[in-house]
Amino acid sequence: MDDADRLRASRARLAAARIGERRRYERALHDGVQQDLVALAVRLQLAQELVDDRTAADTLEELRREVHEALDNVRRLADEIYPSGLDTWGLRDTLLRLTPHVRAEGVGRQRPELEAAVVLACRAAVEGGGDVSIELAEDGDELRVELAGARVTDEVADIVGAAGGSVAPNGTGRLVATFPRQSADAR
Repeated sequence: MDDADRLRASRARLAAARIGERRRYERALHDGVQQDLVALAVRLQLAQELVDDRTAADTLEELRREVHEALDNVRRLADEIYPSGLDTWGLRDTLLRLTPHVRAEGVGRQRPELEAAVVLACRAAVEGGGDVSIELAEDGDELRVELAGARVTDEVADIVGAAGGSVAPNGTGRLVATFPRQSADAR
């Protein structure tokens, strides 16, 4: 293994560790804070039903709404940290939450850190964009992600590069990112 291969393997391990850490944070928010807020909302609803005083009931209703707003904020934050639903829905369906224009015929499940890197890179590429389309294709030992209407930013390049991939505009208004389908350690 030469120095370039060792560097790629090291970057891939660091990227996998960062994705794992993001996943743990998302789980902590989902299983901890989010569940606490749900329980609090239920208790407020029960208290509101037990109160005869209209002013107290109105106050409890206002508090319940605020708890639901906080719950929505926690869900959004958790999704930004690690794409919620990715483990359940898979890559294609998670990308459909970014844009309705996703093609992924014949693309199966990938290793978890690769799927997360693809979603995070696509999210960064479509932020502030207009009508973006995403096309995924398995090409041998690589996963090719083509985005039309997206921008190459430093964040996109960093996410793709950390996952061992490369990204470039292809000259036709499309952004093409390629990711190794196997971890650098497996090669």
